[in-house]
Formats: sequence, C-alpha cells, structure tokens
Amino acid sequence: MTCFQRLTNSSLQKFQKCRRAYFYAYELGIRREPSTALRFGVAMHKAIEDWHRGGDYDEIVARATEDGAAWIGTAQTPEIQYERQVELAKLRAMFAGYCRRWGEVGLEFVAIELPFEIDLLNPDTRWASKTFRHAGKIDAIVKLEDGRLAVFETKTTIEEIGQDAEYWQRLRLDVQISTYMLAAQRLGHDVTTIVYDVIRKPQISPRKVPVLD
Repeated sequence: MTCFQRLTNSSLQKFQKCRRAYFYAYELGIRREPSTALRFGVAMHKAIEDWHRGGDYDEIVARATEDGAAWIGTAQTPEIQYERQVELAKLRAMFAGYCRRWGEVGLEFVAIELPFEIDLLNPDTRWASKTFRHAGKIDAIVKLEDGRLAVFETKTTIEEIGQDAEYWQRLRLDVQISTYMLAAQRLGHDVTTIVYDVIRKPQISPRKVPVLD
C-alpha cells in the first residue's frame, strides 16, 4: 500500500517561507504555541461553523467563552492575561455582529468543513505523483439563490476590506482557493464561483477613563 506525504496549504506556505521551519514543524513535529492572532481566527472560524450548522447562538457563545477562559488561565503574566481577556471580548462582540448582519444571507449550505485528498498531477503527462497528495478542508460548499454552487471561504483579518482594498487584489491570486475549487469539483460538486466571507477584526482597544467628580 502506497504511503503518500500529504501537502496542505499551511505546509506549502511554511515551505515557501522557510524550509528549515517546514522541516522542524512538519518533519520533526516541533510546533510553537499558536499566536494570539491564530487562536482568535480559529475560535471565530469554529463559532461561525457551528452557527452555519444551525447551532444555538447562546450555546456557541458559552462554548467560546469557556474555551477562552481556559486559554486565559494559561497566561504566564498579568499582561498576557489581560491581552487575552481583551481578545475574548472582541471575539464575542465580533460574533454577535456577524450573526446579526448575516443571519439571513440567503445561502444554502450543501457541505460544511469538507475534507479532501486529491492527486497531484504532472501538468504535461497528467500522471499522478507517487509521493505526494494534496489534502485540506474546504470551509463550505453553498448554493446561491440562482442555483449555482460556490466554494465558501471564511477569513479573519486586521486589514482594510473596503471595496477597493488591496486585500481583494491579493485574493485574486490565492493558490489556496484555486485548489479548493479543483478539489470540490473532483468530489462531485459542480462549483462555478467563490464566496469570500471575510471579517475584519476590531482594531479598538481599552482606554483608561479618568476618575471624574
């Protein structure tokens, strides 16, 4: 039985950024603690996933709060603890705004958190690699109001996401979403477009209020 090495979007990005870092993380299995930004993105993504699955809002918030409290409890200094408390407050507010704004968006979710593992084909010979396969997980497949199927991709960012922002220009060249389109089609979903569900993280922060009479 052939044992393939699975390539994911995360591992490919790590390899392109630093081959030594890739070796430590994916060959030796040495990982550092996830950054605050990464933890925030994962937590928000999980809350949105549960919401699209039809989960109860209060239960989702309660789980996120419980997980956040456990994370806050591992802080090694009061400063880090305070930073994480602020992040949890932002998460709850951001999720509340998301549900209020996009609760009735008119999309039918056909599949959620859809895993895939597809062949890597030689572009000239069309032969599949005997060493590598491309693996990952698609956030969702949705049906639009006009009946078309689309890949649904959720992202969180601190960047500007206005209509003319550079963020959207970079997404036009996103290799990850191109792979997801191909994977969805190979899994039998006739997707023809993409829906980006991008949420900008609040940039506000607490301020000290002077004591007044």
